[in-house]
Amino acid sequence: MCFLTFSLLWQSGRWFAEIKSSGFSDVTWVVTSEPKDPKNQPVRIKSWIGDLELTFPTVAQVYAQVSKRYEPVLGAHIVATIDRPMGSLVDIVLLDNGAGADGTRDDGIYSAYFTQFNGDGRYSVVARVFNNGQAEVRIKRRSLLSRSPRLPKPSHPFEKKGTTGFPLEDFIRREDRTPEEDPRNLLEDFERSAFTGAFRVEAFPKDGMDQDVFPPCPVTDRKVTKINGDVVSLRWTSPGDDLDYGNVSSIEVRFGENFKTLLKNFTSSKMVVEKDLVDGTLDPPPPGHYHEISIKVPVSLEEPKTVFFAVVGVDASGNRAKSFSIFPANLGKLGRDPSNFTLAWKIGIAIIHLVAVISIVLVALYFRRRQKDTIPFVGFSNS
Repeated sequence: MCFLTFSLLWQSGRWFAEIKSSGFSDVTWVVTSEPKDPKNQPVRIKSWIGDLELTFPTVAQVYAQVSKRYEPVLGAHIVATIDRPMGSLVDIVLLDNGAGADGTRDDGIYSAYFTQFNGDGRYSVVARVFNNGQAEVRIKRRSLLSRSPRLPKPSHPFEKKGTTGFPLEDFIRREDRTPEEDPRNLLEDFERSAFTGAFRVEAFPKDGMDQDVFPPCPVTDRKVTKINGDVVSLRWTSPGDDLDYGNVSSIEVRFGENFKTLLKNFTSSKMVVEKDLVDGTLDPPPPGHYHEISIKVPVSLEEPKTVFFAVVGVDASGNRAKSFSIFPANLGKLGRDPSNFTLAWKIGIAIIHLVAVISIVLVALYFRRRQKDTIPFVGFSNS
């Protein structure tokens, strides 16, 4: 093992180096750099594995955190390379999209499942992060108090009694304050790597996997993006064929008017087909990409109510995800313009206010007249 130290102020960017070795077939070169200014920390990566001892059938989870000082780096491209006991290396892409293995979107922690096992033994993992032009750092907004201008010091606080002591020119007009700093900044080109570690797998079948044991992962980031009359727009992140890896074969969407009934009788509930779509398609996009569709409610609704859509991924072997996601959609009375409801509310509120004002005036007049009637008459005698 050999260590080389350079005390040069190198420019940021991509550097290339060539190493010639005599007597060694494999050479590993690791470069560690430190910032010129301690206050301007570089982008760093920290990577780890969920469980170190696995018993098949199970899955491995790989994580990587990318940050610049204490701020998360978003939009980076992270690839984890797994060296398996047999066969070639496998690359998996880690995502920070809040779906699949990833818990929270845009928190700087990238995650992925690994299911491509090929035998018992040790699996080592190395994570690499690149900036493909989309990486940016999210700067936490300062509190409202810290964004306020500092209170000026009084020039003559005790010069005159009853005065504040703050001359007018010491204050800053609101329009003269500097604009708030953009909370996101694009980063320059960078590349980092980290040795994630290794995990061990046991009980893998000696004759290999003769069946598909990994279903698609459940949809977790469901969202109703728009409701327009009897058309409901849904959006979610597409799952993979084996959890979040590979292209899922199909997406199954079912409809119900009752949450408990749809939850209990999913397979017998009404299935949404292509002709029910106003926009989009049921053909799933690659894993990790948004899947958006707009559905015309397939039943006639005469009264306002909440309807439900359930979504689940299905792989080529017919395996469904272990759970399905349900989208609730609150539908108003169909056939009416929602703006009419807003106008009706405004008219109703105006009438209530008018009645209240008239009532107050009438009560005031009543008490005023009653007060006049009860005032005793004082007369004067001639004696």
